[in-house]
Amino acid sequence: MRNILFSLKILFLSSKKYFILKISFLSLKIIFSMFILLFYRRVLNILTSYNEDLLVQLLSITILYLGVYILEIIVDSLNSLISYKYNDEINYYLDSLMIEKTSTSDLSFYDSSDLANMIQNSWDMIYSTKNLMEMLFNFIRIIAQIIISIILLLELEWFLIFTIMIFCVPYFIFDNLMKKVNYFNELETAINYRKTNYYKLIYFSENLQEIKLYNLNDFFKNKYKNEVKKMEKIKFSSQKKSLFYNIISSISLFINDLIIYYFLIVKFVKKLIGVADLTYFVSIVLQFRNNINNFTSTINSFSYTLKAIGNVQNFFEINPVAEQSGVEPLDYIYKIEFKNVSFSYPNSNNKVLNNCSFVINENTVVGLVGLNGAGKSTIIKLLLKLYIPQEGEILINNKNINSYKLFDLRKQFNVLFQDYMRYSLTLRENIGISNLNELHNDEQLLKACSESDLDTILSNYENGLDANMTKRFYNDGKELSGGQWQKVALARAFFRNGSVTLLDEPSSSLDPLAEEEIFSKYKKIYKNKITFLISHRLSSIKISDIILLLDDGKILESGSHDNLIKKKGRYFELFKLQSEKYKQDE
Repeated sequence: MRNILFSLKILFLSSKKYFILKISFLSLKIIFSMFILLFYRRVLNILTSYNEDLLVQLLSITILYLGVYILEIIVDSLNSLISYKYNDEINYYLDSLMIEKTSTSDLSFYDSSDLANMIQNSWDMIYSTKNLMEMLFNFIRIIAQIIISIILLLELEWFLIFTIMIFCVPYFIFDNLMKKVNYFNELETAINYRKTNYYKLIYFSENLQEIKLYNLNDFFKNKYKNEVKKMEKIKFSSQKKSLFYNIISSISLFINDLIIYYFLIVKFVKKLIGVADLTYFVSIVLQFRNNINNFTSTINSFSYTLKAIGNVQNFFEINPVAEQSGVEPLDYIYKIEFKNVSFSYPNSNNKVLNNCSFVINENTVVGLVGLNGAGKSTIIKLLLKLYIPQEGEILINNKNINSYKLFDLRKQFNVLFQDYMRYSLTLRENIGISNLNELHNDEQLLKACSESDLDTILSNYENGLDANMTKRFYNDGKELSGGQWQKVALARAFFRNGSVTLLDEPSSSLDPLAEEEIFSKYKKIYKNKITFLISHRLSSIKISDIILLLDDGKILESGSHDNLIKKKGRYFELFKLQSEKYKQDE
């Protein structure tokens, strides 16, 4: 019942108007189907009665039939048009629901293959809700037709009704078994389906150059083929079972037909029914038998569709932890504190941060240093509340980070992620998406371009800020180098204009001259704000007011560059090692 209500709610909310129209047209179709049965019986009775008014009666009933037939054509045409529009409304509504849910889900969903499979299944299975629409309307129509058939068959023999229903039981059982196999096949092949999609998408990304270079075409084609074979093996197994179940069901229905035909022929031979009645009752019996089978098949489909919808509903009912919002407003960040924070990524026992503590005040550039996996990027993700620490707490302006409105909190951060996005949009949109309210503020956009040293590139574009990036959609799109894309991503971060800037490897694709120019500008412009700077180039970290050296999830050393050099600890060793490497390269 829970899943039915969930599905009906979606069907109704996606379009109340079309839902009501579908119900209305369904009622008319049921009336028309009943009329046609009665019409055939009436015609046959007229033809076998040899009445003097035969032509008049046939003419009058034919005119009536034509009127109903025309109405039925009009209703069917309108119903098809409404179904087409209704499907579009449902598709849009379902897509919107899934996009909204996945966009507000915790990142931990994407760190777990089980949860990722759950998302994939939900994307696939949510369209079961749309199938439920047709099932529901067909179900109502079938029940109505069964009731009508029973009323009409009671005129003949109640035993016949009972016999038909008994011989339809095997069909119900085997149809249920077939649908059960298909349902579990969908669940079992979810990861294979995800893999095949991944291998296909590789050919439509920047990876294509590596595929050509390393001659990986056959390698990925074979991987794709292997996953397809696994799915085909599972599906073929289910098809064999389905074939067996279908044969048994067909034999049962054949025996049922023999009994029915024998019964009706005996009635006809004994002159208990005439030719017209024989034809009439055969059509009713067949319709009744088919409706019973359709009823049982729909019940089975209904059952597994509801299970699929139950999985979707379970996904929708998962409450994100990191995405939960507090109530406190936040318009400026002047202090950040990590107090004994410990954190492990989902499905891992390894503590990326272990009892980590530090305090940062405004007007401070913080350099985060450490080997790969030391927890530098994790600090940024925790500050953005993309994850929640398992132990300790993060304080913003001396209050727990969870107490603030999520939108207000994230609005205060200008962020450059290490794996920044390269959008196939205009340059304006590539920069402006970090602050959509100012998307058409050319003055601020040009300022961000200047701060990220992007203005020299911009001056060469005929369409300026409205130049298309990448050639994915337009032939005049600009193809940028890695360093140029990084400047675009930097401009995106600077354009947001929050009170804290988080830069994760901001110069990894920049040459030393561009790096020096950008950082010298940055130090002057953002001197009153908090900045976290992550870089493996320790020469970049030198501009920091305070450097935090992370090791094994903890702050091993902290201080200015000069002080840490004087201490001759771990930072000194790393800096010396890197400096000597640069000298060797020269």
